[in-house]
Amino acid sequence: MSTEMIRELRDTDDFSRIRDLIKNSLRQMRNDQKTHYVSTPEHLRSQFFGEDRAAWAANRGFVSMHQERIVAFAGVYVSENSKNGLLSIGFESGYEEALQPLLDRCSEVTQAQGGQRIGRFITLDPGQIRNDEITFWERYGFRADPYFHALLKLEVDEWSAPEHLNIDGVHPANLAEITDIIRILNDDGEEYLADEFRETYSSLTPDHVFLTLKDPGSGAITGIAYYRVSKFKDQGNGKTYDGYGAWQTGIHFRPNARLDRHEKRRFIQAVIASMKQLDVIFASGRVSSRDYDCLLELFAEGFYFQGSVPSVQNRMSKRVSVH
Repeated sequence: MSTEMIRELRDTDDFSRIRDLIKNSLRQMRNDQKTHYVSTPEHLRSQFFGEDRAAWAANRGFVSMHQERIVAFAGVYVSENSKNGLLSIGFESGYEEALQPLLDRCSEVTQAQGGQRIGRFITLDPGQIRNDEITFWERYGFRADPYFHALLKLEVDEWSAPEHLNIDGVHPANLAEITDIIRILNDDGEEYLADEFRETYSSLTPDHVFLTLKDPGSGAITGIAYYRVSKFKDQGNGKTYDGYGAWQTGIHFRPNARLDRHEKRRFIQAVIASMKQLDVIFASGRVSSRDYDCLLELFAEGFYFQGSVPSVQNRMSKRVSVH
Protein backbone atom coordinates (compact mmCIF):
# COMPACT_ATOMS: atom_id res chain seq x y z
CA MET A 1 0.00 0.00 0.00
CA SER A 2 1.29 3.47 -0.79
CA THR A 3 2.06 6.11 1.79
CA GLU A 4 1.66 9.85 1.41
CA MET A 5 4.55 11.39 3.28
CA ILE A 6 7.74 10.78 5.23
CA ARG A 7 8.65 13.36 7.83
CA GLU A 8 10.78 13.78 10.93
CA LEU A 9 9.47 12.65 14.31
CA ARG A 10 7.83 15.36 16.42
CA ASP A 11 7.52 15.80 20.17
CA THR A 12 3.73 16.02 19.70
CA ASP A 13 3.45 12.67 17.89
CA ASP A 14 1.45 9.84 19.42
CA PHE A 15 4.13 7.75 21.11
CA SER A 16 1.57 5.20 22.29
CA ARG A 17 0.84 4.55 18.62
CA ILE A 18 4.58 4.29 17.88
CA ARG A 19 5.07 1.89 20.79
CA ASP A 20 2.27 -0.34 19.45
CA LEU A 21 3.84 -0.32 15.98
CA ILE A 22 7.19 -1.42 17.43
CA LYS A 23 5.59 -4.19 19.50
CA ASN A 24 3.44 -5.49 16.63
CA SER A 25 6.32 -5.47 14.12
CA LEU A 26 8.52 -7.37 16.59
CA ARG A 27 5.81 -10.02 16.82
CA GLN A 28 5.56 -10.13 13.03
CA MET A 29 9.34 -10.33 12.47
CA ARG A 30 9.75 -13.04 15.11
CA ASN A 31 6.55 -14.87 14.14
CA ASP A 32 5.72 -14.93 17.85
CA GLN A 33 2.59 -13.26 19.23
CA LYS A 34 3.90 -13.60 22.80
CA THR A 35 6.83 -11.23 22.21
CA HIS A 36 6.94 -8.45 24.80
CA TYR A 37 8.11 -4.86 24.35
CA VAL A 38 8.55 -3.19 27.72
CA SER A 39 9.44 0.41 26.81
CA THR A 40 6.78 2.99 27.70
CA PRO A 41 5.60 5.82 25.43
CA GLU A 42 7.20 8.29 27.85
CA HIS A 43 10.56 6.51 27.65
CA LEU A 44 10.39 6.45 23.85
CA ARG A 45 9.73 10.19 23.74
CA SER A 46 12.59 10.91 26.15
CA GLN A 47 15.07 9.15 23.84
CA PHE A 48 14.46 11.80 21.20
CA PHE A 49 13.13 14.76 23.18
CA GLY A 50 14.63 14.37 26.66
CA GLU A 51 14.91 17.28 29.09
CA ASP A 52 18.66 17.30 28.50
CA ARG A 53 18.31 17.78 24.75
CA ALA A 54 22.07 17.94 24.21
CA ALA A 55 22.40 14.34 25.42
CA TRP A 56 19.99 13.16 22.72
CA ALA A 57 20.93 15.57 19.94
CA ALA A 58 22.34 12.83 17.68
CA ASN A 59 19.21 10.64 17.97
CA ARG A 60 16.68 11.12 15.19
CA GLY A 61 13.35 9.57 14.33
CA PHE A 62 11.21 9.46 11.19
CA VAL A 63 7.63 8.43 10.46
CA SER A 64 5.68 7.47 7.37
CA MET A 65 2.14 8.91 7.19
CA HIS A 66 -0.92 7.56 5.39
CA GLN A 67 -4.14 9.55 5.57
CA GLU A 68 -2.82 11.48 8.61
CA ARG A 69 -2.01 8.22 10.41
CA ILE A 70 1.47 7.01 11.38
CA VAL A 71 1.92 3.66 9.63
CA ALA A 72 5.69 3.19 10.05
CA PHE A 73 8.47 4.49 12.28
CA ALA A 74 12.26 4.27 12.34
CA GLY A 75 14.56 5.79 14.92
CA VAL A 76 18.35 5.80 15.04
CA TYR A 77 20.44 6.12 18.21
CA VAL A 78 23.95 7.28 17.32
CA SER A 79 26.78 5.92 19.47
CA GLU A 80 29.03 8.55 21.04
CA ASN A 81 31.86 6.01 20.86
CA SER A 82 31.68 4.56 17.34
CA LYS A 83 29.26 7.07 15.72
CA ASN A 84 27.41 4.07 14.28
CA GLY A 85 23.61 3.94 14.48
CA LEU A 86 21.36 1.53 16.40
CA LEU A 87 17.88 1.16 14.94
CA SER A 88 14.38 0.94 16.37
CA ILE A 89 11.55 0.30 13.90
CA GLY A 90 7.83 -0.33 13.82
CA PHE A 91 5.26 -0.65 11.05
CA GLU A 92 1.61 -1.47 10.59
CA SER A 93 0.76 -4.75 8.89
CA GLY A 94 0.59 -4.12 5.15
CA TYR A 95 2.98 -1.16 5.25
CA GLU A 96 6.35 -2.88 5.33
CA GLU A 97 7.23 -1.16 2.03
CA ALA A 98 7.41 2.12 3.97
CA LEU A 99 10.40 0.82 5.92
CA GLN A 100 13.14 1.19 3.27
CA PRO A 101 12.78 5.00 2.85
CA LEU A 102 12.87 5.37 6.64
CA LEU A 103 16.03 3.26 6.85
CA ASP A 104 17.55 5.51 4.18
CA ARG A 105 16.89 8.54 6.39
CA CYS A 106 18.55 6.77 9.34
CA SER A 107 21.55 5.99 7.12
CA GLU A 108 21.84 9.67 6.20
CA VAL A 109 21.78 10.70 9.88
CA THR A 110 24.44 8.14 10.80
CA GLN A 111 26.65 9.10 7.87
CA ALA A 112 26.39 12.79 8.78
CA GLN A 113 27.57 11.97 12.32
CA GLY A 114 30.64 10.19 10.96
CA GLY A 115 29.31 6.65 11.39
CA GLN A 116 29.83 3.82 8.95
CA ARG A 117 27.14 1.32 9.88
CA ILE A 118 23.55 1.03 11.09
CA GLY A 119 22.57 -1.98 13.13
CA ARG A 120 19.94 -3.81 15.04
CA PHE A 121 20.14 -6.34 17.90
CA ILE A 122 18.29 -9.62 17.38
CA THR A 123 17.23 -11.87 20.26
CA LEU A 124 17.98 -15.58 19.92
CA ASP A 125 17.43 -18.58 22.15
CA PRO A 126 20.74 -19.98 23.44
CA GLY A 127 21.94 -22.47 20.85
CA GLN A 128 20.06 -20.90 17.93
CA ILE A 129 22.09 -19.73 14.94
CA ARG A 130 19.22 -18.01 13.09
CA ASN A 131 15.52 -17.22 13.33
CA ASP A 132 12.76 -15.39 11.43
CA GLU A 133 13.95 -11.97 12.58
CA ILE A 134 17.40 -12.54 11.07
CA THR A 135 15.74 -13.57 7.80
CA PHE A 136 13.63 -10.38 7.88
CA TRP A 137 16.64 -8.07 8.19
CA GLU A 138 18.64 -9.95 5.57
CA ARG A 139 16.04 -8.81 3.03
CA TYR A 140 17.25 -5.24 3.67
CA GLY A 141 20.92 -6.08 3.24
CA PHE A 142 21.81 -6.56 6.92
CA ARG A 143 24.30 -9.25 7.91
CA ALA A 144 24.69 -10.94 11.29
CA ASP A 145 27.84 -10.53 13.38
CA PRO A 146 29.80 -13.75 13.85
CA TYR A 147 29.55 -13.47 17.66
CA PHE A 148 26.70 -12.97 20.12
CA HIS A 149 26.35 -11.06 23.40
CA ALA A 150 24.63 -12.35 26.51
CA LEU A 151 23.61 -10.89 29.85
CA LEU A 152 24.88 -13.16 32.64
CA LYS A 153 24.54 -13.12 36.41
CA LEU A 154 26.21 -14.76 39.39
CA GLU A 155 25.00 -15.38 42.93
CA VAL A 156 28.22 -14.09 44.49
CA ASP A 157 27.08 -14.94 48.02
CA GLU A 158 26.87 -18.61 46.97
CA TRP A 159 30.35 -18.63 45.40
CA SER A 160 33.37 -19.93 47.32
CA ALA A 161 36.95 -18.99 46.51
CA PRO A 162 39.39 -21.82 45.77
CA GLU A 163 41.55 -22.91 48.69
CA HIS A 164 44.69 -21.49 47.10
CA LEU A 165 43.57 -18.35 45.29
CA ASN A 166 46.40 -17.04 43.12
CA ILE A 167 46.26 -13.29 42.52
CA ASP A 168 49.74 -12.86 41.04
CA GLY A 169 49.69 -10.12 38.40
CA VAL A 170 46.24 -8.85 39.42
CA HIS A 171 46.30 -5.13 40.23
CA PRO A 172 43.89 -2.21 40.66
CA ALA A 173 43.94 -0.18 37.45
CA ASN A 174 45.47 3.28 37.56
CA LEU A 175 43.85 6.29 35.92
CA ALA A 176 45.81 5.98 32.67
CA GLU A 177 44.83 2.31 32.38
CA ILE A 178 41.16 3.08 33.08
CA THR A 179 41.06 5.74 30.35
CA ASP A 180 42.60 3.20 27.97
CA ILE A 181 39.86 0.58 28.40
CA ILE A 182 37.65 1.95 25.63
CA ARG A 183 40.57 1.85 23.18
CA ILE A 184 41.41 -1.72 24.22
CA LEU A 185 37.82 -2.89 23.70
CA ASN A 186 37.58 -1.18 20.32
CA ASP A 187 40.96 -2.49 19.16
CA ASP A 188 39.92 -6.01 20.14
CA GLY A 189 36.68 -5.86 18.15
CA GLU A 190 34.30 -5.28 21.08
CA GLU A 191 32.66 -2.08 19.86
CA TYR A 192 29.35 -2.74 21.62
CA LEU A 193 31.04 -3.37 24.97
CA ALA A 194 33.07 -0.19 24.45
CA ASP A 195 29.81 1.72 23.90
CA GLU A 196 28.36 0.29 27.09
CA PHE A 197 31.54 1.07 29.05
CA ARG A 198 31.55 4.70 27.88
CA GLU A 199 27.91 5.12 28.90
CA THR A 200 28.35 3.53 32.35
CA TYR A 201 31.80 4.83 33.31
CA SER A 202 31.80 8.27 31.69
CA SER A 203 32.75 9.82 35.05
CA LEU A 204 34.71 7.96 37.70
CA THR A 205 33.13 7.58 41.14
CA PRO A 206 34.08 5.60 44.27
CA ASP A 207 31.55 2.85 43.48
CA HIS A 208 33.54 1.82 40.37
CA VAL A 209 36.09 -0.99 40.53
CA PHE A 210 38.74 -1.61 37.85
CA LEU A 211 41.24 -4.48 37.86
CA THR A 212 43.97 -5.53 35.45
CA LEU A 213 45.91 -8.72 34.78
CA LYS A 214 49.48 -8.05 33.65
CA ASP A 215 52.15 -10.14 32.00
CA PRO A 216 54.84 -10.85 34.64
CA GLY A 217 57.66 -10.21 32.17
CA SER A 218 56.61 -7.21 30.08
CA GLY A 219 54.04 -5.68 32.44
CA ALA A 220 51.60 -5.43 29.51
CA ILE A 221 47.89 -5.63 30.29
CA THR A 222 46.51 -9.04 29.27
CA GLY A 223 43.12 -8.79 30.99
CA ILE A 224 40.77 -6.14 32.35
CA ALA A 225 37.74 -6.26 34.62
CA TYR A 226 35.32 -3.61 35.84
CA TYR A 227 32.07 -3.36 37.77
CA ARG A 228 29.91 -0.82 39.61
CA VAL A 229 28.85 -1.50 43.22
CA SER A 230 25.36 -0.42 44.27
CA LYS A 231 22.95 -1.39 47.03
CA PHE A 232 19.71 -3.02 45.93
CA LYS A 233 16.69 -5.03 47.06
CA ASP A 234 14.87 -7.54 44.92
CA GLN A 235 13.07 -10.85 44.99
CA GLY A 236 12.98 -13.60 42.40
CA ASN A 237 13.46 -17.30 41.77
CA GLY A 238 12.60 -18.01 45.38
CA LYS A 239 15.38 -15.77 46.70
CA THR A 240 15.32 -12.39 48.44
CA TYR A 241 18.16 -9.96 47.71
CA ASP A 242 19.11 -7.22 50.14
CA GLY A 243 22.68 -6.03 49.84
CA TYR A 244 25.25 -4.86 47.32
CA GLY A 245 25.27 -5.78 43.64
CA ALA A 246 28.07 -5.59 41.09
CA TRP A 247 26.46 -4.10 37.98
CA GLN A 248 27.70 -3.65 34.39
CA THR A 249 30.40 -6.20 35.12
CA GLY A 250 32.90 -6.70 32.31
CA ILE A 251 35.77 -9.16 31.98
CA HIS A 252 37.93 -9.02 28.86
CA PHE A 253 41.14 -10.74 27.82
CA ARG A 254 43.37 -9.35 25.09
CA PRO A 255 43.38 -11.86 22.21
CA ASN A 256 47.03 -11.19 21.30
CA ALA A 257 48.06 -12.29 24.83
CA ARG A 258 46.93 -15.86 24.04
CA LEU A 259 46.20 -16.75 27.65
CA ASP A 260 45.21 -20.32 28.38
CA ARG A 261 41.98 -21.20 30.17
CA HIS A 262 43.78 -21.70 33.48
CA GLU A 263 45.01 -18.07 33.45
CA LYS A 264 41.59 -16.78 32.49
CA ARG A 265 39.96 -18.82 35.25
CA ARG A 266 42.49 -17.46 37.75
CA PHE A 267 41.70 -13.84 36.86
CA ILE A 268 37.94 -14.44 36.90
CA GLN A 269 38.24 -15.99 40.36
CA ALA A 270 40.28 -13.01 41.56
CA VAL A 271 37.61 -10.62 40.26
CA ILE A 272 34.81 -12.50 42.03
CA ALA A 273 36.93 -12.64 45.21
CA SER A 274 37.25 -8.84 45.09
CA MET A 275 33.45 -8.65 44.98
CA LYS A 276 33.22 -10.88 48.04
CA GLN A 277 35.59 -8.51 49.87
CA LEU A 278 33.09 -5.71 49.21
CA ASP A 279 30.15 -7.80 50.48
CA VAL A 280 28.64 -8.04 47.00
CA ILE A 281 25.93 -10.71 46.85
CA PHE A 282 25.02 -10.56 43.15
CA ALA A 283 26.83 -9.72 39.91
CA SER A 284 25.44 -8.95 36.46
CA GLY A 285 27.19 -8.12 33.21
CA ARG A 286 27.24 -8.45 29.44
CA VAL A 287 29.75 -10.72 27.74
CA SER A 288 30.74 -11.54 24.19
CA SER A 289 31.12 -15.02 22.71
CA ARG A 290 34.19 -13.81 20.79
CA ASP A 291 36.33 -15.19 23.63
CA TYR A 292 34.61 -18.53 24.06
CA ASP A 293 37.14 -19.75 26.64
CA CYS A 294 36.23 -16.78 28.85
CA LEU A 295 32.53 -17.56 28.42
CA LEU A 296 33.08 -21.19 29.41
CA GLU A 297 35.09 -20.20 32.47
CA LEU A 298 32.37 -17.77 33.57
CA PHE A 299 29.82 -20.58 33.35
CA ALA A 300 32.21 -22.86 35.25
CA GLU A 301 32.35 -20.32 38.11
CA GLY A 302 28.57 -20.24 38.35
CA PHE A 303 27.46 -17.46 35.98
CA TYR A 304 24.20 -18.18 34.13
CA PHE A 305 21.83 -16.44 31.73
CA GLN A 306 19.96 -13.55 33.31
CA GLY A 307 16.22 -13.19 32.82
CA SER A 308 13.15 -15.39 33.12
CA VAL A 309 13.70 -16.56 29.53
CA PRO A 310 17.38 -17.22 28.68
CA SER A 311 18.46 -15.43 25.51
CA VAL A 312 21.43 -14.07 23.61
CA GLN A 313 21.69 -11.06 21.28
CA ASN A 314 23.21 -10.88 17.83
CA ARG A 315 23.88 -7.59 16.07
CA MET A 316 22.88 -7.29 12.43
CA SER A 317 24.36 -4.38 10.54
CA LYS A 318 25.03 -2.89 7.12
CA ARG A 319 27.19 -0.07 5.79
CA VAL A 320 25.35 3.21 5.54
CA SER A 321 24.16 3.99 2.05
CA VAL A 322 21.14 5.62 0.51
CA HIS A 323 19.13 4.03 -2.29
